[in-house]
Amino acid sequence: MEMRLNIKNFKTLSDITIEPGAINVFIGANGTGKSALLEALGVLSSAISEKVDDSALNQKGVRLGTPSLYKSAFKSASRTPLTIEFNVTWKKENENWDYKVNLSNPIDDPKPA
Repeated sequence: MEMRLNIKNFKTLSDITIEPGAINVFIGANGTGKSALLEALGVLSSAISEKVDDSALNQKGVRLGTPSLYKSAFKSASRTPLTIEFNVTWKKENENWDYKVNLSNPIDDPKPA
């Protein structure tokens, strides 16, 4: 079984790809993105269940805040509007699964989750 997760433009994660195993341990200094990665998984889980609101995000372990906080590290980015992107690829024997999620909420005039 092979799985690949790509996250773009979420908090401090500008563009990362991980290939998780059966057990994963995240080790690093403060501010390196460990919590952001776990919260990204919570947002992705909410998106897969088709409910991305404050209640669903809170249940998934995402620290709630204004939508601008989810993209605060990228306010100076040249691309507008900035979209949070998730791409999950799963391969197992004869099965291939590709799931993509794009979430957009303007920094200047954000709407509730």
